[in-house]
Amino acid sequence: MSESAPTTCRFPRVAAAIALAFLTIAAFWPVLGNGFVDYDDPDYVTKNPQVAAGLTAAGVRWALTATEADNWHPVTWVAHMLDVTLFGLNPVGHHAMSMLLHAATAVLLFLVLTKLTGHLWQSFVVAALFTIHPLRVESVAWAAEKKDLLGGLFWVLTLGAYLRFCRRPGAGRYALVLVLFVLGLGSKPMLVTLPLILLLIDWWPLGRLAAGPGRSQRYGRAAAAKVVLEKVPLLLLSAGASIITFVIQRDSGAVKESTLIPLIPRLLNAALSTVRYLGKTLWPIDLSPIYPHPGPNLSLTAAFVAIGALLVTTLVAIRRRESSPWLLFGWTWYLVALTPVSGIVQIGWQSMADRYTYLPLIGPVVALCWTVASQVRTQHRALLALAAGTMLIPLVFVTRHQTTFWHDNVRFFTRAVTTTENNVFAEFYLAEALRREHRLDAAEQHLRVALKINPFFPELYNEMGLVARDRGDIDAAVPWFERCIKLAPQQANVRIYLADALEQRGDLARALEEYLAAVALDPAAAQAHINAAMLLSRFGRDVEATEQMLEAKAAILKGLSSAGSR
Repeated sequence: MSESAPTTCRFPRVAAAIALAFLTIAAFWPVLGNGFVDYDDPDYVTKNPQVAAGLTAAGVRWALTATEADNWHPVTWVAHMLDVTLFGLNPVGHHAMSMLLHAATAVLLFLVLTKLTGHLWQSFVVAALFTIHPLRVESVAWAAEKKDLLGGLFWVLTLGAYLRFCRRPGAGRYALVLVLFVLGLGSKPMLVTLPLILLLIDWWPLGRLAAGPGRSQRYGRAAAAKVVLEKVPLLLLSAGASIITFVIQRDSGAVKESTLIPLIPRLLNAALSTVRYLGKTLWPIDLSPIYPHPGPNLSLTAAFVAIGALLVTTLVAIRRRESSPWLLFGWTWYLVALTPVSGIVQIGWQSMADRYTYLPLIGPVVALCWTVASQVRTQHRALLALAAGTMLIPLVFVTRHQTTFWHDNVRFFTRAVTTTENNVFAEFYLAEALRREHRLDAAEQHLRVALKINPFFPELYNEMGLVARDRGDIDAAVPWFERCIKLAPQQANVRIYLADALEQRGDLARALEEYLAAVALDPAAAQAHINAAMLLSRFGRDVEATEQMLEAKAAILKGLSSAGSR
């Protein structure tokens, strides 16, 4: 820490920490009334048999090797298992734990920033804006995003442990930094950039690098080289986690091939989204759980304006690195922390996501708070504190309102539809949610909108078939299922829907063909085996019918055995 940094007394720190906790709870209390949503929550919690079994030794062993949900994050899996052990599948407990994790991270961020800089009130405002900003809602209100909260917690804990190590180096203190960093990587691989952030902190505010502002005289080039070498083990861990994550996401299909979203649109979208996040920080409206990627429809004018803004901001921060080092610190923090989720390597179909700002936006807020404080005279600090408080109160209410969009599936996906354009995924998921509430006309309306956006999305045809089936119009359902299979012939569940519809309208021969095709694709589909066996028996093919019943029995026993082992 710079020698000129002011000191702080204990009582204001404690009072500020308590205030942060209360602010967080006030802003996020409505999440306790929310349920789970059918968007990643089934994969992470509600329909994940490993997680639903609670915290067990077998579950922990599974978590260490699991690659479900396109990531390796054993700490996150264990946290979900613990929630199930404590609360079952009651969403209230899961959301309460998320809220408390977020509050803990906010308090720790405040304490670490205060220790790093010696400035209590700037640190408090940074932590307050971090914790109650509406952009945080996605990470806190969405059960599947517990990995954000755990990653954030271990990020801040690692910063605190690193500061402790810098003040009094030792093997044990460095080992603690490594352990906390590994736990962070095991929560969310996005933390791979943390070693670079530690180097940034060495530059400012610690001044441990030879070229750093506010540096002590004792730090020369040799000492700076040692500071860099300290990061090598951390960088190796980051490299390993990056490779593992990329391989898992590539093999699962989450990494979109360049032929689907070419490099240039990805780079342009990365620049545009980087600026859009800053815009939504300053004016948090039209926040959506799903932002569709524009692909070739991306506005070149907007993208080049964004690139220009990024370049100008970078040049200004570099030019003022001596007089206002917090500008380059905050801007570099933002760009570095955001890189893994910038979309240069496209994961999924989103153009951006509010959750991606959870850690990166801490940097720009630090730059903003320190800049404002540097321009205000000491005698006016009380007015500055009043202005900050006036700004925080409305944010609490905006955040409370934003949390309600995670209440249920219909409200969740309606929000995505109303805040974005040409959002085929939001239209599809909303239609699915409406169908499950038997609001079939509304479901069909959204499906037809989605088909106009993308007529090559096979799930839309399947969902149209299910809407027709639920209406009792089997004749209309059959061609929808057939069109889905034509686009995606490997989907066993759609073949089962088609077979069931064909059987209902008396086309038994074709129904049998589809059941047999389905079990060939998915041998674990026990009911399809049974249905095939029934039809085979009606056709007098008793030997084959017996074989199908045996396959059904084996599938059922395998499922029971798997459940029992958990």
